[in-house]
Amino acid sequence: MAMLFRVAGRHYGLLSSKQVSSPIMSKLVPMASVKALTTKPPKTIQEVAQGEMLDFWKKNETLKRPISPHLTIWRSQLPMTLSFFHRFTGVAMICATYVFSWVMLASPVDYQWYITFLKDLHIDGYAVGPSFLFLAKFIIALPFCYHCINGVRHLAWDLGKGFDLPTLYRTGYFVSVLSILVALYLASLSFKAPE
Repeated sequence: MAMLFRVAGRHYGLLSSKQVSSPIMSKLVPMASVKALTTKPPKTIQEVAQGEMLDFWKKNETLKRPISPHLTIWRSQLPMTLSFFHRFTGVAMICATYVFSWVMLASPVDYQWYITFLKDLHIDGYAVGPSFLFLAKFIIALPFCYHCINGVRHLAWDLGKGFDLPTLYRTGYFVSVLSILVALYLASLSFKAPE
């Protein structure tokens, strides 16, 4: 193994020819070839990578290959969309939790004051508070419901179930509809504050 490192070190210019002391090494790698290898300036990994990259682009230009259009060539499909929303809802819930926590810590009043304010909200004589509160609860409940229900779908995938295309679409539609229904149910619940 040490001989391999010495040969590689000489080849890449890390060892000079004066460092050859073993009679076995001098038989394996003659001194003339060692000097020839060390007289060339060694290429760095960056120079090699840059040269390969330029060769790649020149080859693509001569063959008139198009540059990859990335996501613009894909038509949106249900599994792709649901995968995006699963990740998005996870990140959104974490961010919303942090923002809500910091706002409540910095707020001079507690959250019950805001809920009471929303319940009593009137615009042009119309009580829009209950509708606005329902909408706010639905917006909060939907990502949570979707992420939880789709998480069960992901657990089924971890078991190796449901990867065929008809099942992917069927469970995708089921998750979407069930998430909306459960979020509507949770938003319609009314909780009374303790006296």
